[in-house]
Amino acid sequence: MTPTSERHLLSEENRMGLYIAIPVYFVLLLGCAFWARRKMEQMAHEHVADKLSAHYLGGRRFGPIITAGTLFASLFSGYTVIGIPNESFRTGWQSLRWMPSFAYCAAGLAGCGLRLRKASVVRNHQSPSDFITDRFQSQLLRYTIVFLQVVPSIIYLSAQVNALKGTFNALFGLDADASYPVRNYAAINLKSLRAGWFVVTIGPWVTMFVGAFLGTVGVQMLAGKPTPASPFTAIIEEVMNLGGFAKGVGIIAFTAGLAAIMSTADSLIIATSQLLTAEICYPLRPQTTPKEIAWFGRVVSLLTTALALCIGILWRSGITALGAIQFPLSMQCVPAFVVGLFCKGRADFHPWCLSFGAIASTIYVLVVYFGYQAAKADSPRAINAGITGLGIHLTVALVCELAHRRFYRSKRSTVGEDGKPDDQAILFPGRPEWDKPHLSRFGEKTLTPELLDKMMTGLNEPFKNLWYAAFLFFSISLTTTLTAEGEPAFVDGAFRTPPATMRGISWWAMKITLLCIIPYSMVFITILRTPSFFLADEKKIE
Repeated sequence: MTPTSERHLLSEENRMGLYIAIPVYFVLLLGCAFWARRKMEQMAHEHVADKLSAHYLGGRRFGPIITAGTLFASLFSGYTVIGIPNESFRTGWQSLRWMPSFAYCAAGLAGCGLRLRKASVVRNHQSPSDFITDRFQSQLLRYTIVFLQVVPSIIYLSAQVNALKGTFNALFGLDADASYPVRNYAAINLKSLRAGWFVVTIGPWVTMFVGAFLGTVGVQMLAGKPTPASPFTAIIEEVMNLGGFAKGVGIIAFTAGLAAIMSTADSLIIATSQLLTAEICYPLRPQTTPKEIAWFGRVVSLLTTALALCIGILWRSGITALGAIQFPLSMQCVPAFVVGLFCKGRADFHPWCLSFGAIASTIYVLVVYFGYQAAKADSPRAINAGITGLGIHLTVALVCELAHRRFYRSKRSTVGEDGKPDDQAILFPGRPEWDKPHLSRFGEKTLTPELLDKMMTGLNEPFKNLWYAAFLFFSISLTTTLTAEGEPAFVDGAFRTPPATMRGISWWAMKITLLCIIPYSMVFITILRTPSFFLADEKKIE
């Protein structure tokens, strides 16, 4: 292949099927939107759910099929369908890195989802940031986490626009210059969540692995041709040229790509709108009626979409580069949730320490990406801003926590001024009033780590077992192949010696694939052992 990239356009013959399939998809989409609106109005009229809960969380009435479908739709994004084949086409089996990466995502969802779900029901949490607000009682940490959820969501939404621009504009000859945790709040019960978690665990094998395979096979299919700007489009075009059944598969693949972009965009718009409306608009105008708040949400959705549209259209570095910014920023939310869910006593952190760590790592991620990584996007040796940023985050948070304990000696307390237990005590005293949010909507008692443990009484939580969590982390890390680069040597356009392969696949790629079975199996078994319902009355744990 020549190193130049050029836009690839579908032939007029192959477009004819898409002229039928895509309008049919949009008609079905409009029908679903009309049905969902009628259902939302019905729930609000029957007082099954308030207008905000009905609009953003479906009234918390998502059954197993809807929950599994929405989680799969979030996983089955424009990047999954289009970005991974494009990345695999350019970098080969290196794109298999997404398999162990999503093993971490599946493990985190199953490991933390149970506690987040229970806390959301008992404490009336409407969004993931509500948990942070309730648990740490800090405005600084609250809005730091909101920022780290909203900005990556807008970036990922821009990536869907970029995928649409780079692929579907090219299809029709136009000039072409995402929220997993939220599903914990929308599901009707634990059985529905389990169905969604199963889909997230199985999903990477039918989306990301297939995408990586498609891109590598495309290298052979497009051999001798100029490198296309969108390899996904060119590969599917080659499949459609075979005619018959293959042409039908190609039409479905293109339409599925559009559906993936639309579904992920919809999830991201709702998640971003919910966060900005609940965390910014409502606190500024607490007397606003639910109907007015719903309209605020629609305006926020429109503005968010417009901003993402501008970024996606003007962005020149492609969808992979957007992912290289979004994922590292999203990772900086993890420590606050893990500490809030599982740490207590001396293992607990002051919210400001977590905030300082998140702020420092966010600045680091942006500086490293735009100052270094952007120029080395295709290099496997480039610094990963997300992993190193997480290390910066933990280091800064730990140093701040040790300094706080050394110089201020203030301790988390649930004891009132009279020396008696106080269920409404501030967990981290000595902070200014502006950092203390209103918590009355969450319940009469303070959400302490001890109360969280009480909520989970009688439930099996494998991830609270340090050895289990350590082994899972080790099994995922083991998939990373450590081998010298340039072996075998590539000289004058050919390998000096034949590379080691297993059934035509590089040995290290086969190793990654086989070893990934271990962590995914562990997560699958963990979900199987998760109960279908909570043992105690969800509404009365205080």
